[in-house]
Amino acid sequence: MFIAFQIPFADERSFLPDLGKRLTWPTWPFPISGREFVRGFGQVRDRRRGGIENWIGEDVYCRARSAVTFDPSLDLQLLGPRLAPQRPTCVFRRLLANGGPVARLEIGLRILSRQGKWLIDGTECLELVRSCLKVSVRVPSAKNLEQAYELCCIGEPLARHYLNSSTPRVSGENSITEDWWITPGDPVLLIESRQGEVSSLPRTARFVRQLDFAEITIHHFRVEYRSRATAVWFLQIAENGDFDVVRRLRIHLLRLHAEIETLKTIFRAVIRQRLNPKTDSIQRYFQQSLRLLMHKQSHGFRQSEILRAALEWQELVSPGERETLLTKLHDIRPSHLRNIGSLTALPHLASRRPVELPQQIRDLILLGDLNMNQNITTSGIGNIVNVAEYMANVSNSVNQNVNKSQSSGEVKELIKLLMDRIATASSSVDRNIAKQMGDDVKVLSEEINRPEPRKKWYEFTLKSIKEAAEAIGEVGKPILETALRLLPILMGG
Repeated sequence: MFIAFQIPFADERSFLPDLGKRLTWPTWPFPISGREFVRGFGQVRDRRRGGIENWIGEDVYCRARSAVTFDPSLDLQLLGPRLAPQRPTCVFRRLLANGGPVARLEIGLRILSRQGKWLIDGTECLELVRSCLKVSVRVPSAKNLEQAYELCCIGEPLARHYLNSSTPRVSGENSITEDWWITPGDPVLLIESRQGEVSSLPRTARFVRQLDFAEITIHHFRVEYRSRATAVWFLQIAENGDFDVVRRLRIHLLRLHAEIETLKTIFRAVIRQRLNPKTDSIQRYFQQSLRLLMHKQSHGFRQSEILRAALEWQELVSPGERETLLTKLHDIRPSHLRNIGSLTALPHLASRRPVELPQQIRDLILLGDLNMNQNITTSGIGNIVNVAEYMANVSNSVNQNVNKSQSSGEVKELIKLLMDRIATASSSVDRNIAKQMGDDVKVLSEEINRPEPRKKWYEFTLKSIKEAAEAIGEVGKPILETALRLLPILMGG
């Protein structure tokens, strides 16, 4: 199974009068491979298998290993459903741009099942999507510091990093910038499955079309996680599927998503009067973008069905904004205005709501030699009949582990206090969240008994408790306070 994750960026500096606000190198869309680079990202490289017809700038990319790092290492993180999580490997991290306002960062992950076969159903597909969005990464921030984020949340910090990396420096300092110059769009996941890997898709997945000549089936839907919408494309490939077509289709879908998200951002900038739609640069952009999006046939695929599916779950502009946009654009070329009017009306034909993914789940992260069966057996919250009884059992285990530990008295007291506060809150919160926190503190108590405790596990376990405590509001404040007291002691010891 192959998974591609993308964050698109709209670089609105392309339409500002002072082009000196952006470095002139790399010379997108035709940078010099092996010589040019993006500061804080990496060097420009040729795409090993080249680009594809009609899409400019797809034959080269910039490495992005310095911009996005996995923390903990990706081989210590797991993807997939709780009962059958798998170790992913990273195939690529890269930045691509077209020389204009469209840029995007893409991460490719591959899953090879340790059991040889890995058959998941529709519900487990949603768990796979959720686990992908929860992958833990770090992104550089100001003063060369790095901060940890879930993959679904890297849009804003990565946009700031890209802005700083592509802005000219004067006497070693960046020029003055505005955050809106580079705006992240909604992310997209593209999941390619081979025969025998997916038995069924989520019920909300919309069938788009069947490519009989290549034995590929395309589905699409949209999810919402941590108040962020993410588009999801599923490509199901038969045993004799044409993998060259799969590759071209993948590039096409990812580029199409970036084009749509950029167009949305430019529309909003025009509505908010940040950009003047009468300038020649925006007129040329509208002409090129609309030509790409409105063609019925593009790159060997029937574009209209794919575009309609992509827009069915979102709006380029809201109904109220659409009238404002068309009013502000009334002086542009009539053909452009007609096409924008048609394109912005498409979503209202069959608007659908995204599938909402719950935020509080058991993190699918395997650290060191932690027994995976432990995670599996503790994930069945549906089997818990009495939360109080469960918490009592967990408390006994935690107290036994703490009493045997060689940790300091302060650490022991804080872990016992954390367990007591979780047990107290468990009667008034969702039992899934209560069990999650109970599982976390139990594993935390086991970790302090190891000859060489793993600090990364401390960090991720306490982070999980912290997020759960924040989610339950006022009742979680004592838990949050204790976790925040405990973290620096464990990490500094």
